Amino acid sequence: MPISPHYKPWSISFFGILIICISSLIFFSNLKDQFDKAATVYKVNQGIITINKGYSFYLKMVAEKRSFHLRLNEEALQYFKNAKTDFTRVQKQASQLLSRKQDLLLFENLSVQYDARVAQLDRHIQYLLTLPTDAAITKINNEFDVSLQLENTVQKLFDQLIGQLNDYSIATENERMRLQRINIISFIVITLLGLLLIIVVNYTQIKFGQLKIKKEISEEDLQRIRIAESQLREEKERMLYIIEGTRAGTWEWNVQTGETKFNEIWANMIGYSLEELQPISIQTWIRFAHPDDEQQSSEKLQACFNKKSDYYECECRMKHKDGHWIWVLDRGKVISWTEDGKPLWMFGTHTEIS
Repeated sequence: MPISPHYKPWSISFFGILIICISSLIFFSNLKDQFDKAATVYKVNQGIITINKGYSFYLKMVAEKRSFHLRLNEEALQYFKNAKTDFTRVQKQASQLLSRKQDLLLFENLSVQYDARVAQLDRHIQYLLTLPTDAAITKINNEFDVSLQLENTVQKLFDQLIGQLNDYSIATENERMRLQRINIISFIVITLLGLLLIIVVNYTQIKFGQLKIKKEISEEDLQRIRIAESQLREEKERMLYIIEGTRAGTWEWNVQTGETKFNEIWANMIGYSLEELQPISIQTWIRFAHPDDEQQSSEKLQACFNKKSDYYECECRMKHKDGHWIWVLDRGKVISWTEDGKPLWMFGTHTEIS
């Protein structure tokens, strides 16, 4: 078969190599978006942890004020002041971790209510320090309705802010994973197209004897492959570092079979290695959970299973290997369902909040 004088195999081969180069450039440039989203998820999760700490110190202030109310001693007063100092510090940290306008606005509203409640607690302390006990208690009781309204408002705004941040964190992480899948698939497909063109050219060269077969890959091609492999390894390592940096224990649960998977951090959080917990199933989880938290957790899980709630979130206790209990923030979501509408796979994290 004669070959057309216009046939130029070298130009097709060059075009294939060009496609691979462009694919690699697009792949690596898209990694920046993925890393930015991963950094956003990390910052939002840190904000959630810090806001939770602030709320804990707020509750501690309320408890210490009541303790002073009952005991009227210097020690109880000092505990109240310490809790107030910790609360102020953590609130300042939390404000620096929020960047979205809607989150900042909600945080500012929560801070206003916090300030009003703290001012009221300070006022009650002054009553107890400066007035006769009966008179101080009367003035405090007269503000009961206002106290209750402030507490309810603080609780409502806190729940709304945490829910809003959780939704943003999960949505951003899902978007990062979606971009990662698209980027990898696009890179593979376009690269395979370029390789296919190169293979076709080489096959044509062998069949018609037009060009000498290249028996070895050039050093430049090898270097390009090494760079691509190195970048892929770095991306995987960065994702692992983010999980390691947030100290988040991860879990995967097949609701129908009980099959369960934890990462090493999940096991370390309660003082074990993953190997020590083998064999792992949902019973492993139940074995270390505090029995008093079982009903609350079951109710919230059932709400997810019945599709009344999109996300599962529960503060619960886990028994440490040393015998004490730690508090964890348990969050997750049903990711897939069976054909008849039953929950199949659920994924989530454990974050220590003790």
